[in-house]
Amino acid sequence: MSVGLTIGDVRNDYVVEEEVYRSNAAFSYRARHGNRPIFLKQRFSPKPDADWYYDYIYYHENLMECIADSPAKDFTYEFIDFFEATRPPHHRESSKIYYQAFEWIEGSMDLAKKIEEFRADPKACTWNQRLNWAKVIMAGVKQLHALNIVLSDLKPENLLLKPEPRIKTKFRLIFIDFDWCLFANGHPPPWDTDDEGYFTTYNWSSPEQSRHRSERPTKKSDVFTCGLILYDLLCQGNPYRDMDEAEWEHAVLNFSAPYPELEGSMRMGNDSSVREVLHRCLQPEPNERPGADEVHQVLLEKSLPQNVSVATSPIITSPPSPSQAALTLTHDERCLSLNISTKLSAFLVRQFGEDSQYWDEDWQMTTEKRKDGWYLLPNGSATNETVLNGMAVTSPTRLCDGDVIGVGRESKGIVKLPLKVHIS
Repeated sequence: MSVGLTIGDVRNDYVVEEEVYRSNAAFSYRARHGNRPIFLKQRFSPKPDADWYYDYIYYHENLMECIADSPAKDFTYEFIDFFEATRPPHHRESSKIYYQAFEWIEGSMDLAKKIEEFRADPKACTWNQRLNWAKVIMAGVKQLHALNIVLSDLKPENLLLKPEPRIKTKFRLIFIDFDWCLFANGHPPPWDTDDEGYFTTYNWSSPEQSRHRSERPTKKSDVFTCGLILYDLLCQGNPYRDMDEAEWEHAVLNFSAPYPELEGSMRMGNDSSVREVLHRCLQPEPNERPGADEVHQVLLEKSLPQNVSVATSPIITSPPSPSQAALTLTHDERCLSLNISTKLSAFLVRQFGEDSQYWDEDWQMTTEKRKDGWYLLPNGSATNETVLNGMAVTSPTRLCDGDVIGVGRESKGIVKLPLKVHIS
């Protein structure tokens, strides 16, 4: 029987204040380390006597470090500490347990509860809020997939909404619970054994994770789950939500999902493309589903203009590496060259003209230089929205050569002092 912690118990200087949740695999607590609140998980699976226990710890910590050192960290809670501890006062080896400490997200609710709210009362969330959350979900999954990480057990309960009244969507969306994530490349994870399967939640998992197929999940498995979540956010709801496991398995394997009906309109009239890509997400065969990047691009309503020609043969160039490239912002005949991460304000861009008055005096946005390129980080507390190519930016977004940044109001089509991005 699993033995939990009680209020006041201490593990590795983390003091338990409240039990939050119990599952078969772990108990969760609100704890405190000094003055900082902590989300503490006490793991019971795998058990220390499992052959793959230490392999799991190594694999999991390696995966977490991979996320922490990448742009994907902007979509997750902070990973603080991982450790083993025994139970006082005797500290017997048999009482050893693996613990994980994460950032505590104050005042948050999971996306599942928010979906219940607006299903009961459509006025609980605006269409733009729901659409922006969908974009953030796909941006986060795209970043994780770029690291060759498969979430495997993605579901609305593992997406937290942290109140942020200063930003457009009023909430910051955060991915949590990476316990059974796996690398898409390389060897199978330690729990891929004769006795252990791949952990998932059947109403949200892909056909390849069903009992009938029991296959190793891939990036396209995550895309299937994303499709279900986006049906909930943007359309008539997860078509497989209320089925028992046998009904669900039959339905997903036979592609029983109805064609999606959007509950709002896309700003540029791209409704049919969104409906089509969401329906493809639920294809039974992984190779018939889109990638996370394609879904994200469709939601952003980005595509090549019809007058743009596409090269039919490779163009051989020798571009600088992303970490060496400089960023230049231009407006009319003036330019501002940046080689380091920079906070942009009205003062810094006043050389471009009077419209600099619409930028925040202290901090409108940051252009941040990372290993894989330049990123735009909006200041959610600024009076006017930070816009990229005419659309409001609510989370860190990678910049591309030719992008246009500025301030304004997406809903009204207003952009003040547009600056063109040049990366070279």
